[in-house]
Amino acid sequence: QGYFSDNEKSKILDALNKIRPFMDLHSTFMHGDFSIENMIFNQGSGLVLIDPIYIKNLYSSIYLDIAKLSHSARKHGNVKLVNFCYSIMKNYTDERDKHLLDFVLTVLEVTQWIRILKYHRDDPNFDEYLRITKTLIEEC
Repeated sequence: QGYFSDNEKSKILDALNKIRPFMDLHSTFMHGDFSIENMIFNQGSGLVLIDPIYIKNLYSSIYLDIAKLSHSARKHGNVKLVNFCYSIMKNYTDERDKHLLDFVLTVLEVTQWIRILKYHRDDPNFDEYLRITKTLIEEC
């Protein structure tokens, strides 16, 4: 659409290129739509994940799932869960890669925000979603 300046577009494309080697090294199985909306908590069985997206030969990584959860948490105003997502990544990652994590998660979360904008044009929160997206792009 026309939501982003050329500078913002360049910034996110550059950021995606910077994280590509990291992501290529960390390809894993993932849920594919790891969001708050796809979690059910049952006292008997605990957390149940629903509605996975699995497409054979589609690039996948646990980091994409964590970014999706961070996006979902931020969308619902759950800052504690956003911070927890960052800590999950730090616990999951080898020591040699930890310096990249904040950047990687921010870039991946930006892709989630960009992806949803077209579906939320009429949403009363659209301007807030766009503001969050632009703020995260600036952090890249």
